[in-house]
Amino acid sequence: MRVPLVTLGLDPGTQGAAAFRMQDVKGGVTWTVIPFRGKHPSAVVAAIMAVMNDTPVDIAAIEEPTPWPGQSKHAAFSLGCSYGRLEALMFVTKTATINIRPVTWQRQLRCLSKGNKQVCLETAHHLACGHDWTKETADAGLLATYAYLYIVGKLDEPEYAMAQIERRNE
Repeated sequence: MRVPLVTLGLDPGTQGAAAFRMQDVKGGVTWTVIPFRGKHPSAVVAAIMAVMNDTPVDIAAIEEPTPWPGQSKHAAFSLGCSYGRLEALMFVTKTATINIRPVTWQRQLRCLSKGNKQVCLETAHHLACGHDWTKETADAGLLATYAYLYIVGKLDEPEYAMAQIERRNE
């Protein structure tokens, strides 16, 4: 059975994650989250493909790599490679994609972190309910939520996602 709306958040990097947000016809949301830490890049791609084979994605949001002050060349290169692999995967699977800078999606979801992962973690617990988020997976969950809000035309209202959840629980 096809889930009505599936969005995917991709946070590239060795400590990133992929988060699939699957919304059913009654408004219930389930999550499939794939953390990247400790996984070979080919294993990450295979894990994402395995989920996508069972659950076609309507739209994906990929965080664009941005350099950090003091970041090593190797770390920047690894981040860029991870981003490129994820972008290529979305191209090959013909998945509609939003490439977005961190400051843009964080501003729209009202969680400007300025590098503080705790800010995004707290926002994920409010906007992306239904999963036990960690500092490594929260960004991917928020990116999937961003893609959801984008596709339903409610990007200016991040509280819309929370209101949907509250209404379902009444």
